Amino acid sequence: MNNKLIAEFMGMKPHHQDSGCLIRVDDNGSNEVAPIEELAYHTSWDWLMPVVQKIYQLGLDNESTLLVRDAVAEANLDNTYSAVSEFIKKYTIIQNQDDEQ
Repeated sequence: MNNKLIAEFMGMKPHHQDSGCLIRVDDNGSNEVAPIEELAYHTSWDWLMPVVQKIYQLGLDNESTLLVRDAVAEANLDNTYSAVSEFIKKYTIIQNQDDEQ
């Protein structure tokens, strides 16, 4: 599963003491610790749609973005989860290459 990858894309950070958890800092500055196994991007539209919205807000027009749009249009959670995961993998590679330059 790619829930950890998606959570990090959404701004969560690795927990410094527990590799099985991630940390989210809310708007008030308090930390929320989330066990990775409790992340539900792969089973819940409520979890996955904010990720889709963030992808759309990036304003990218590429093959990966189109795959996400097509999967959402099909209303297929599994396909959307897969498309989102692939988008984030490719986006992360591009971002890391840009950071190196």
